[in-house]
Amino acid sequence: MRIAQNCFVRTLDIRHATIFGVLAVLALMFSPGGQAGFAAETNVRPYWGNEALWGYWKFDADYLPKKDWKIVSAPKEAADVWKAANLIDDDAETFYAAGGRDEYEIAIDLGREYELGAFTIVTLGRPNNAIDSRMARYEFFVSGSKEVRGPAVAEGAFEDEEGQETVIPFPAARGRYVTLKAFARPNPNKDLCIRELSLVSAETVKRYEATSATASARKRAKWDNRDSEQAIGALGKDFLDLIFCTPDDINRSNLRSRPNLELVGKLKAAGQYAQGLRAFRDYYFEKLRRPQAFGIHANDVQPYGRGYGGISDFPQGAMDKDLDPERLKKQIAAADDLLHGEMTLGNGAKVKIGEPGEIDWSAPAQPYGYATKTHQNYPYRELWWGSGLQPLVTAYIATKDQQYLKRWIAYMDDWAMNETFLAQIDPVINHDNSIYPVVMTLRMFAAIAEALPYDSDAVPAPAFARIMKKLVMESPLNWVVYMRSNGNGWTPGAGQMLMAILIDEFKVAPLYFRETRRRNIEDINVLQQLRDGTETHQWPGYNFLLLGNAGALRLMDARESMPNWAQPSWERELHTVGWQNELNEALELRAAYMLHWGTPSGEYPLVTHHEPPHEKRFKLREAYTRFPGMLNDPTNAKIYSTLYGDGSAGIPDYTSEWFPYGGYSIARDGWKKDDGYGSMFCSPAPGCGGVG
Repeated sequence: MRIAQNCFVRTLDIRHATIFGVLAVLALMFSPGGQAGFAAETNVRPYWGNEALWGYWKFDADYLPKKDWKIVSAPKEAADVWKAANLIDDDAETFYAAGGRDEYEIAIDLGREYELGAFTIVTLGRPNNAIDSRMARYEFFVSGSKEVRGPAVAEGAFEDEEGQETVIPFPAARGRYVTLKAFARPNPNKDLCIRELSLVSAETVKRYEATSATASARKRAKWDNRDSEQAIGALGKDFLDLIFCTPDDINRSNLRSRPNLELVGKLKAAGQYAQGLRAFRDYYFEKLRRPQAFGIHANDVQPYGRGYGGISDFPQGAMDKDLDPERLKKQIAAADDLLHGEMTLGNGAKVKIGEPGEIDWSAPAQPYGYATKTHQNYPYRELWWGSGLQPLVTAYIATKDQQYLKRWIAYMDDWAMNETFLAQIDPVINHDNSIYPVVMTLRMFAAIAEALPYDSDAVPAPAFARIMKKLVMESPLNWVVYMRSNGNGWTPGAGQMLMAILIDEFKVAPLYFRETRRRNIEDINVLQQLRDGTETHQWPGYNFLLLGNAGALRLMDARESMPNWAQPSWERELHTVGWQNELNEALELRAAYMLHWGTPSGEYPLVTHHEPPHEKRFKLREAYTRFPGMLNDPTNAKIYSTLYGDGSAGIPDYTSEWFPYGGYSIARDGWKKDDGYGSMFCSPAPGCGGVG
């Protein structure tokens, strides 16, 4: 049984944004144009931390000002707080709501005549389950007289989802009075809720349409000319500046014994950028084909590899290691759909994304799916992660049909050039999903490199450079921001150490490596560990996540396959006994605590949410073998022998235990498989709730 758990977890989810959000709100409230004077401005975002308004508004400051508008008539609202004036107050967090009718007419006096070209409706989530926030149909009227409104200038079904601003254009119409006639969708109370109505002049609509057409043409031209001599020259100069390849770079970074990387530097120095891009692609594919020569374990790059350093199942492999023939058929079917521009989402739904070069990477629409069926505050993740394109790689690996590979490269090239969500996301609403699956994508390239001949150009060097630049330079910076602002234990960072190792020829690699070291040692395994091995977040399941940081030690072991003089300079201290002992001591204490929670049936208390360990992502037995010193303790040795060994060390001689710093307790009848077991969490911190 869990008590007060959901509330507590939600608190953790949003805590990282609290400080930034409060500061942003205060700054806006007390600034001249801030929240206190919000209604005086036209359609501004109230504060950056408000996810509900993220992405508004389409027309920025080009809406008609509302300061002289007045409600002429409207059906009576259900409560004064839902008054019709909320419809035109420039605040999408207020709303007009009424009920009991099939249709509602709201007439507005604009104060003077305008030539209008569109009206817009904001539909955020429902205020509650009883109130509908979308109308079924609409009719819209523009007139110069309060008494005579004439024929509708726009009418039709209102079909857009909740969570966006719907723009409804119409032929230019001049008038001072507008009337919205809204028809309720079928619901028991015939309720209707409208967040905000705005108007746009005909001139503004025309200008935005022209701008949109120009932007579309510019995007098309950029795509069509992406591999022109001029474009490749600019790409090569920019991209090759991102990597250690000159003699000075290589000496300073200690990336010696990489002759093909030195060749890239020579081509760069000669201004032969197209050749330099090709040389880099060939160098990197060699690295993926022969990872041990570069201090990387084969598991960490091969398509079926999982985790990092042989621990955990995250990051995942490019190919599902448990992919059976039926699921493989489904993956190939999804790849065939992608050949025709249709992508399968994680929930099984299919969406038309179109051809490479023309995809709307912010789909389903701004503000990024808020309150849509997926209940997510961002575009389709399968798009901005690029993971929805993965079936093409799976199909290529399975069939060796290059049409799948060609299509995947083209889509990913479009992604690299035009996907902008993570580059634009505000740090206030950053989270641990705000990073591309970099390691998984590199494992896809490893599978492709293994399947292709050494001299193949099936992966064009410019496309490879564009994709790599985006993977390396964009979303990992979001991860750094997130990790520095959110100290919570469910986001251990050893997986980022593998990423830093896989891209160690990039100049940003030392930064990522330093960040993951800070995360794993200085934060999680020192500041966030209590004296009895438990963690500080009042949720015992996080301990299991943190043991995955043992992968950092295995990554360092793999690096030992390179001679000392060729190991990256920023990794040197992690090859020392002192550093490894420090990490081992912290992890051994946590591992011992987790071991004591074990049950003879191989499962763990429900409050840990990682049971049974042999079926879940974090392979505890493998983690325990990393800490032989832990087994020097006779009690630990007995528990390990009982749970994982042959029992020769003897039965543990206790049946209950209390971890006072974390507030956890265990009681059991004995150590046989069917013996009873109970656990309780009673937080020492007031107000955290408890778990039993």
